Amino acid sequence: MTKLVLFYDHDESYAMTKLSLSVWILLSRHVTAAAVDTPQQFLTLHVFKQAHRVFYPNHAFTRGTYSNNPHSLTCVDIQLTADESETTFMLVASQFEKLAPLDYTLSVFSTDGPFELSDAPETPPHRINLMDAWTSATAGGCPKHATFLDNPQYQLVVESFMERMLLTLEAPVDLAINLRLVGGDGQRVGSVSKKSLRGQSGEYRPGFCYLDLDAVEAG
Repeated sequence: MTKLVLFYDHDESYAMTKLSLSVWILLSRHVTAAAVDTPQQFLTLHVFKQAHRVFYPNHAFTRGTYSNNPHSLTCVDIQLTADESETTFMLVASQFEKLAPLDYTLSVFSTDGPFELSDAPETPPHRINLMDAWTSATAGGCPKHATFLDNPQYQLVVESFMERMLLTLEAPVDLAINLRLVGGDGQRVGSVSKKSLRGQSGEYRPGFCYLDLDAVEAG
C-alpha cells in the first residue's frame, strides 16, 4: 500500500476557485522467465481518498479493473478547493487471487503541482494479540439479544493520552462480526447506549472488522 500526498500553493486572489489536475498512476507487473509456468495473475490499482491504511474495499475514490495485462494505467482527476493545501490518497495494488508472489513497479505522474509518494503509514507499533473463541456458552449475539452479556469481553485501560488506537477482530469468513468500545467501570457490558458507546466498527462484516480511534484520552 502506498501513500500519495498532493500539494498546492493557492493564490489568495483566487481563493474561491478550484484547481483541476490529473494524476496518472502506472502499475507495471514484472514479467520473468519463471512466470511462464505460473497461472495468469490479475492485478489492478484502487485509489482511496484517506490518510490511514485501507482495511475495507468500500468507498474507493477510483476502483480499478482486474486484468492480466502487465501494465495498468489509472488516471485520477482531482478538484482541489482553496481550503485544501494538500490532500492524501492511498494507492492499493490488489491481486484478484493471490496465486503467487509477484514484483511490480509503481510510477506516478502529475499534470500540475508537486506531490510526495511513500509507503502507507504503519499500524501503531505497540501490539497485543489475544486468541479466543465463541462457544455455545459465549455466542451472545448482537445487543438486541438478552444474551449479549455472554459475548467475549475484554477490559482496556488507557493509562495516558494516545494519538491513535487500532482494534481489529478476525474470525472465519462465514461469521458476521462487529467490535464495540464501551465506557464503563470495569463491569461486564449487558447493553450499549449512545452515551456509553465510545466507538464501533460499523455494520457486521464477514471475517474481519476494525475500529480506528484518534486522540484517545486516558481512562
